[in-house]
Amino acid sequence: MWEDAPRPRREAPRWKVELSCRFRWKDRPSQGRIVDLSKGGAFVESQDSPPPGSHLDLQVGLPDGQNAGASDVTLSGTVRHSGMLPLGHRTLHGFGIEFEETDGAVREAVARLLDHASSGAK
Repeated sequence: MWEDAPRPRREAPRWKVELSCRFRWKDRPSQGRIVDLSKGGAFVESQDSPPPGSHLDLQVGLPDGQNAGASDVTLSGTVRHSGMLPLGHRTLHGFGIEFEETDGAVREAVARLLDHASSGAK
């Protein structure tokens, strides 16, 4: 069955970042922190962990005024896993989201965030 077939671990390089984000889940605002970002998805550290299959819109702002008058970057996607994630010497609670492509908008938004991350700014 397709669901049981192994999926490739990563299709794009991942960047360690610290970007605050907001999202709505269960009809209430929630927040988190993107700690791992790639062109295809992200891991969001959050006390709220929507179950796999949930559709979310993440609103992400660049730190230190990098948005200078522009609105937040919006990343839409589907939660692929949620719960605890061991990361080095600590364990994070949150969820992994796979981004959905919508007319290049997600690709452009992630490119902006990755440009910021690769510049070494935090």
